[in-house]
Amino acid sequence: MDVKYFNANFWYNVWLKLTIKNTLLKIGGINKTEAKNILADYKRIFTINKIKIIDIQLEYHVSWCSMILAIYKTYRNKNYGQKSAIEITEKIVFQNMGAESIEKYMARALDRAKDAFAYIVESSKKQEVDFFGKVFEFNRLIDNENKYQLDIKKCFYYEFFHENNSEELMEIACKWDLISWIQGIDKQKHKINMERNITIGNKEKDCEFIFERIII
Repeated sequence: MDVKYFNANFWYNVWLKLTIKNTLLKIGGINKTEAKNILADYKRIFTINKIKIIDIQLEYHVSWCSMILAIYKTYRNKNYGQKSAIEITEKIVFQNMGAESIEKYMARALDRAKDAFAYIVESSKKQEVDFFGKVFEFNRLIDNENKYQLDIKKCFYYEFFHENNSEELMEIACKWDLISWIQGIDKQKHKINMERNITIGNKEKDCEFIFERIII
């Protein structure tokens, strides 16, 4: 096992499980018994799906998806409509993951980078291996000094929610990028134009990420 990968994904997973109960109680509008039941359901869903785990990266992804599903099911069982249950689940998950902190981290990193465009492309390439792992399939269609287009041909999140009869939760999975690290890109300051207009979660054939250097 690669220690670098283990450290990153292990601590992502530990943080998720250590902090989620407080987040549920703080902004979820539920009591301690309901929070306890969500964690128990999370463990049940994770146990059922852990057969999919083939590397340390995937352990985190299975854990994250299992937590989203457990929270969502609780609100559906509390007679929340689908839209409302997705909204409160999203709020809890994104609050727990610290979307604003990730946005600020990306902004600072791009501010300090000698070449912001080169930095974000290299970061994307590293994440393919370090974070996502073998259950996502990437295709680099364009990769030059001024444009980088990455298509994701296979998405574990889609497969997980599809197999667990909850494809509507791709709305949360697909939104994460948009409200976290992408928000750290200042088009005018960093001279980067970024587009992500299609996703597998929206019934497209793949997810498309396009980064272009703005040349003045």
